[in-house]
Amino acid sequence: MPVPLSLRAARTTYTPMSTDLFDRQIAEIRALIGERLRVRGSSFSAQVQRVNHRLPRRLRKHAAYLVEAQKLAENPKLARMINAAEVKRAHRDITRHLRSVDPGKERADRWLGVLGIIALYILMFAAATIAYLVWSGRV
Repeated sequence: MPVPLSLRAARTTYTPMSTDLFDRQIAEIRALIGERLRVRGSSFSAQVQRVNHRLPRRLRKHAAYLVEAQKLAENPKLARMINAAEVKRAHRDITRHLRSVDPGKERADRWLGVLGIIALYILMFAAATIAYLVWSGRV
């Protein structure tokens, strides 16, 4: 669980962040999530919730930080609490990961997983059928 922004204020020094730059970074991450992971959402927080399990733990923390920062950015006074360096680091790490994701490979892996499960069920059915035939004396 990420440390809340209010608790981080005591530990780090903040540099102010432009809300325009922040909005552009969020928009870029949203576009990459939609393009690379094929996850749509009405907002950035909705997309992050849907894609949360597909991100590494460190990137989940970065994404949670960006969601919290986005809520703060809606209020001009609270927007000053956003750490520009933390946002820049989170944006850089998340975009680097999302650019490395291959949507075609993700789709192929998903289909291979489904086919593997179907093959396992067929083998289990065949084994159960053979066991029944042996048990009943028909083989």
